[in-house]
Amino acid sequence: MIVYVAGFMFNERRDVLALIEKKRPVWQAGRLNAIGGHVEKGETPAEAMRREFLEEAGVDYNGWEQTVHLIKPGYWEVYFFRAFTNDVLEVVSQTDEQVKLVTVHDAKNSPYIIDNLRWLIPMQLDSDLEWRLPIFERSQHSGQAKDDEPTKDDRTVVHPNRERKCSKCGRPVVCDAFIREPLCIDCIDEGDAA
Repeated sequence: MIVYVAGFMFNERRDVLALIEKKRPVWQAGRLNAIGGHVEKGETPAEAMRREFLEEAGVDYNGWEQTVHLIKPGYWEVYFFRAFTNDVLEVVSQTDEQVKLVTVHDAKNSPYIIDNLRWLIPMQLDSDLEWRLPIFERSQHSGQAKDDEPTKDDRTVVHPNRERKCSKCGRPVVCDAFIREPLCIDCIDEGDAA
């Protein structure tokens, strides 16, 4: 399973954040995403977040707070982090992918943003959320073989605390945090593939 980190660094007023204009992978080319990458062997997610932000944005920051943890068992997991510091005003692109300072308003409304950031950014700004348990994808059919790829009709995002319905298709979405527009994993995937 591939483990990733992605970070949202905001200024102290919480109205500007750093995003990166992706060139890779192809489906993200030309779109804005959170800054991050792979967790290397022997690293904790927090160590990887610090390293990735330094490598991509030129800022060495040690105060990252882990927030959302998304898991697709057997495929990937992503640890999301946030930080509120004016160090964000010092970001400088360190690779061929350009780091940009963007207002929160523009980020949430941009047609060039990776779709899941439309709900991840507001979650990062919400001080009342508790970040205790992961959100993960699983099959609803108990008889399904462990190694089989779930079909579109039997996948859902699940979490033991709260159940809501996807605003696009009506399938269950279970999450630890209030999301203004809840989406199941399939609708999130469809938006990212567009």
